[in-house]
Amino acid sequence: MQSSVVKPSIRLINFDLLRLLLAWLVLFSHTFALFYGSGNTLIFNLFPSGEIGVFAVYCFFTLSGFLITESYVRMDNADLFVKARFLRIFPAYVVVVLIATFLIGPVFTNLDVLAYLQNMTVYKYVAFSIFQKANFNLPGVFYQNPYPYAVNGSLWTIYYELRMYFVTLALGFFGVFKSVKKTTFALLALILLLPLYHGFFSLESMDGVQLIILKMHLAYLLGSLTFFYQKQFFSTVYVFAALVFANVFLDSAYVSSCLVSYCVLFIGVNRKLNVFQKLNISDVSYGLYLYAFLIQQAIIAAFPQLSFLQYLVYSTLLSVFAGWLSFVYIEKPFLKLRYKKFEHRFLQIEKFKEYLKIKVKILQKASL
Repeated sequence: MQSSVVKPSIRLINFDLLRLLLAWLVLFSHTFALFYGSGNTLIFNLFPSGEIGVFAVYCFFTLSGFLITESYVRMDNADLFVKARFLRIFPAYVVVVLIATFLIGPVFTNLDVLAYLQNMTVYKYVAFSIFQKANFNLPGVFYQNPYPYAVNGSLWTIYYELRMYFVTLALGFFGVFKSVKKTTFALLALILLLPLYHGFFSLESMDGVQLIILKMHLAYLLGSLTFFYQKQFFSTVYVFAALVFANVFLDSAYVSSCLVSYCVLFIGVNRKLNVFQKLNISDVSYGLYLYAFLIQQAIIAAFPQLSFLQYLVYSTLLSVFAGWLSFVYIEKPFLKLRYKKFEHRFLQIEKFKEYLKIKVKILQKASL
């Protein structure tokens, strides 16, 4: 790596706490629709909970852009990067899909269990969710819920995050990250060409869902770019002031995304805000995100008499517990396999270093 490239910063507990908070905000935002139903316009006019969830997802993508770029720069190895990303994302994701299909599905379907298991839609759900975009419906599952049919409405964003991982992989593989100038040019070009990538010439011609996806990709790229300029961006108040000023006078998705990304990453990297550094918390945020929607649907189906507050509390407790189980028994064991293939190389390097030290000592003694 050339000296012009920013060295990876020390991992702060801020990022884990931020992701935990954002995962809970997604849960919180879903609570209203899952409890009251999407047709209750009065509730959503009084409290636009959907916007909170979308905001949290944008922040997630910003953090991912920063941390995944840091991961590649630190590893500087495409094979290791792919292996690490695969082991971080897929095992837990596949498990939640299988639990939804073969545990939650048979319990909450309005079909006979045998008829459910013989229905090809069940296996299409598994195949499409794992190998393509996440599917939403299983036959007869949650059909009587206030928000019917949707089994796990949070999984759809994983597909779009994986697409951005491939962008990071491509930039790293072709050596773009070895130069800050090349990185800046490449990322800014991608940011400006995002509407064309999504098949549109302007943001105004995009509908709500398409604009959300574009903003997710934009947030990721901004997080990636910020990694290389973190010292310049966060060491002065002028960058923040300029973004606030631009956000006030310019009605632009790009400007607002820049401000959100700046604020989130400022919290993440700021050592003065790292008040929980002695905590040793498990990173349950990914599992919480994966399981929350599914658990919320199961709770409201099993206990429709719950009050809104009871529903929120039980959903939070069970989802956090599921996230902890996922991290401890699925994610963490698989993450230990990340460097297994490369351990022998590192061992050989260490042995060679020891050999050189011994040779130097022998030569020094011989010269006396």
